Amino acid sequence: MYIGCPVVDKPYFEQLIGTKVTGTSIDNRGGVTTLVYIANLLKKEQPRSTVYLVGTVWEEYNLRGAIIAARACKPDIAIALDVVLAGDTPDLKNRFEVFLGKGPALMMYNFHGRGTLNGTIPHKGLTDLAMSAAKQLNIPLQRFAAVGILTDSSYVQLEGNGIAALELGFPARYAHTPTEICDIKEK
Repeated sequence: MYIGCPVVDKPYFEQLIGTKVTGTSIDNRGGVTTLVYIANLLKKEQPRSTVYLVGTVWEEYNLRGAIIAARACKPDIAIALDVVLAGDTPDLKNRFEVFLGKGPALMMYNFHGRGTLNGTIPHKGLTDLAMSAAKQLNIPLQRFAAVGILTDSSYVQLEGNGIAALELGFPARYAHTPTEICDIKEK
């Protein structure tokens, strides 16, 4: 081993108690699983609009994959699905008000604050629609705001003449570690 030596965690996935799971890359795998779930729902009930489901790469490296997708699809709206940091561990207590097992999270605002100086202010109409739909479907919806975080919508919203953006996430503990934990009922 030496400084700069490349290391890759051995992939694994494990069922924990109840509906909780742990493993490597839960944030990415959870996002793709959610896209597949949405695709199956759309297959059953065809939407009136054109819908693109896009799994992107390089989200952690300046969000390049999402920009290419937005330029190709030219969407009117974009809904980013990503992991949301759960604040129900001692190290994050009082930092994030999102918890495992209490439903998906709606990002109300985020701003990175370093390097890119970018973030997302979600479209109010989309935010209102998401909250209304969650209430109508009896889905608990947590609200989340954070500094130091970016998602795909941070740059997608700036493409073309602007794209109305919304961010939804599933809470996860220990993001970007070999032992991420999430609750699969929150997909």
